[in-house]
Amino acid sequence: MMRMIAAMVVALGLAGCFGNRMGGEGNTLTVTVQNDGAIPSQVRVYLVQSAGPEINLGTLPTLGTGTLSTTREFLSGQYRLRAEGGTNAVQFSPVVALAPGDVIIWNLQRNVIQRP
Repeated sequence: MMRMIAAMVVALGLAGCFGNRMGGEGNTLTVTVQNDGAIPSQVRVYLVQSAGPEINLGTLPTLGTGTLSTTREFLSGQYRLRAEGGTNAVQFSPVVALAPGDVIIWNLQRNVIQRP
C-alpha cells in the first residue's frame, strides 16, 4: 500500500512539472489589437504560420483596443496576424518573429506591430 501511495505522489509530482512547462505564463502569447476604424465591425483575430494550423485568438468589439491571448502551444517562428470583420474586410499584419511569452501590439489602422 505504501509503495502505491509513493508511486502516486511521484507521478503527480512529475505531472505537475510537465504541466508547468507546457502551460505556464512563459508560453502565453499576448496580442493587443488597436482597431480605430480600420475594420468597422467586430474583428476576429487569427495567428497564422506560413505552414501549419492557424490559431483563433478571439473576437474584439467594433472600435477601440482589446487584448487577446493564447496558451495554446506554438513554436518560435515567423507569423502574421489576420483580422477579419463582419463586413468581409480582411487585413494581414506584417510578418513578425514570435516566441512563447511574447507580448505585441498590432495597430490595424497603421498596420504596424510593436513590442511594449
